Amino acid sequence: MKHILKQTRTTLIWLLASIVAWLCFTTLTMQSAYAQQDQLTLLPAQCVAMQQGQDCYVTVELNWSSKVADDYCLFANNRAAPLQCWKTRQTGIFKGEIKTKQSIDFQLSTPDRTVILSTAQLTVAWVHKKKGKPRTSWRLF
Repeated sequence: MKHILKQTRTTLIWLLASIVAWLCFTTLTMQSAYAQQDQLTLLPAQCVAMQQGQDCYVTVELNWSSKVADDYCLFANNRAAPLQCWKTRQTGIFKGEIKTKQSIDFQLSTPDRTVILSTAQLTVAWVHKKKGKPRTSWRLF
């Protein structure tokens, strides 16, 4: 009886160790596949204006790559039309002048925008924060 219990424990331990090893392998495989997902890189990632609320001007470069050659378009959240589209490509580059007062979200997606493959954000910063109402001071002279 003790021999059967000992054998059952050993089998159970091997079974649990196998499950843990399989889970670790599966997790590492999924992380590796995620690391190879479609990518969208934005340079520079920040635009700096002198004062809050002023237009910010910057030349951006967006590089993208995909595992699958297909039709892709680059969209910005402040425009309805795509910035640029590519036919049956796995990589692409967009260079352009941007004028904005607010941060912009870029999306690499299918032309009909049903599948968003990757995103990047251009943030707007400023050197001087916009001041509130000017204080009125009283002067006698």
